[in-house]
Amino acid sequence: MLVSAASLVGLAQIHLGSAGVAVIVMLVALGLSLSIGLTASSVAIMNSIPMEKAGSAGALEATSYDLGTGLGITVFGILLVSTYEKSIQLPDGIPSAIAETAVRSIGETMIAAKALGGIQGQQLAAAGQKAFSASHSMVLLTAAALVGALSLLVWFVLRHHKSKSGAVSSDFE
Repeated sequence: MLVSAASLVGLAQIHLGSAGVAVIVMLVALGLSLSIGLTASSVAIMNSIPMEKAGSAGALEATSYDLGTGLGITVFGILLVSTYEKSIQLPDGIPSAIAETAVRSIGETMIAAKALGGIQGQQLAAAGQKAFSASHSMVLLTAAALVGALSLLVWFVLRHHKSKSGAVSSDFE
């Protein structure tokens, strides 16, 4: 989980358009670490219940993952939109009707920039890209903080966990 958090921090700090191999390495590390964590949690859940309740536990696990995914998309989507709206710096002289829609999302900004055209359109597009990059970094840093905090919580809770053999284990088996 700490590798996941570190990968998210790295992705938040890199300019995604010019980073090349560094982005690929961080995405691979993120994917591997999250998949290992999900596999370990699934094994822990399924090993902790009686065999006759395995179907119910599997269904509850799948529902929990789906609920977490939906809530994560919603919460981080709201965070992305709200930070985008607050961070975009519109160029001077943009008509108010276009300005109202341009601050809603990067898509709306690009549509407004295309409608404006010329230097003003280019300035608006650049402002949208800068605001989206800042908002994207904020979301990644927030996710990294949550994953990092969760990893510390798991470590503190499980550091003296007894294995099935009765021995105290400092490793996550």
